[in-house]
Amino acid sequence: MPRLLPENTWRADAALRALLGSWLRPETLAWAEPELIDMGRAAVNELQAWGDACERQPALLRQFDGWGNRVDEVLYPPAWRELAYLCPVAMTDGAARVLADYEGGPAAKDALRHLISRDPASAWTSGQWMTERQGGSDVGLNAVVARRDGDHSNVGCEIALALARPEQAPPGTRGLALFLVPRDHPDGRRNDYRIDRLKDKLGTRAMATGEVTLDGASAELVGEAERGFAQMTAMLNITRLHNAVTAAAIMRRAVMLASAYAAHREAFGRKLDQHPLHQEILRAMTAQADGALHLTMRMAQLLGRIETKEATSGEAAVFRLGIALTKLYTAKQAVAVVSEALECFGGQGYMEDTGLPRLFRDAQVLPIWEGTTSVLALDSLRVLRRAETLDCLSAELERLDAPDRRRVLDEAHQAIRGDPNPLSGRHGGWRSGWQRPG
Repeated sequence: MPRLLPENTWRADAALRALLGSWLRPETLAWAEPELIDMGRAAVNELQAWGDACERQPALLRQFDGWGNRVDEVLYPPAWRELAYLCPVAMTDGAARVLADYEGGPAAKDALRHLISRDPASAWTSGQWMTERQGGSDVGLNAVVARRDGDHSNVGCEIALALARPEQAPPGTRGLALFLVPRDHPDGRRNDYRIDRLKDKLGTRAMATGEVTLDGASAELVGEAERGFAQMTAMLNITRLHNAVTAAAIMRRAVMLASAYAAHREAFGRKLDQHPLHQEILRAMTAQADGALHLTMRMAQLLGRIETKEATSGEAAVFRLGIALTKLYTAKQAVAVVSEALECFGGQGYMEDTGLPRLFRDAQVLPIWEGTTSVLALDSLRVLRRAETLDCLSAELERLDAPDRRRVLDEAHQAIRGDPNPLSGRHGGWRSGWQRPG
């Protein structure tokens, strides 16, 4: 098979370069471009190779040492350490934001220092633990109990920011508090947990996912005990943005591969990209990928303004609504676009050596992680019911000069008034399946 990826994905991506060129100050882009060029080179070389190596040699669970002692250690291949895979980076980014925003004790302050470090020798990664097998998306069913023990809280959690219900706290999300659960005690002993197994997943096989039982682990309260779930929302918004960035990136990789293959593959007397119907398919895929790119970068822009305290109340409202919808749509789009890319390759697209099957498997996690479509739709509806949201949405649509802004606002009004099916297909909401233009 011919080489299908460009020498450098940054230099080959005209849409991304044009977007950043128009949105960033020239001096900012000049500062960032050397890193972007290096990342574009790495995306088709060592990053690709490390990802392939992690797929071939996934992490292993070592539960006992040679003397029968329980150690519960996850053994990663060397490539995983080099790759710094997406999920730990997203979790670490979100955890750092929460710990920077809310007052914590000595352990939280020390953790923040490690989480934001760019020195590999001292940098830490983090996780989040909001869901349990009895709850899933219904976080209010959380049954983990936090008990006071002198100046410490004991909670059944692993290393992460974790939600738990203090004794005597009310049911539902209102009774949840946020805790920092370290892996190790200050004296170096492991905190109390065990890893029961690593899961056998459809995709993202390079990233180990496990089932953990926690009992009596020490933890430190972060922020106010009554506002645990609200405090965790900052982390959720960041991880949803990471999800959308991943979806946009997967679509762009799929379009690059499909377009390059169409330029090489000859059928019925000419190259695929010379056939009008195939040209239409590639244009449709590119439109989906470019739309996801612009939407995701707009959310990143708004989040940056929020974090630097420059955002107006209207921009903050647009972000609250937009981040849920962005995650919802880009995740669904990614699965559809990669599926179309496989079809563009024909039978060859079903072969592992094209990289497309792995891309398809990995894309399927995006509509599930950090909120399914239904959960995100309900989150969006709750935000729409806030008094200022519709006005801010109207202003954003005016800024974009959106031709169908009146219809969008009318549908939002219908949803707020309690339409029995406000996000159904007949109201222009998400409809699964591939949508061709026209």
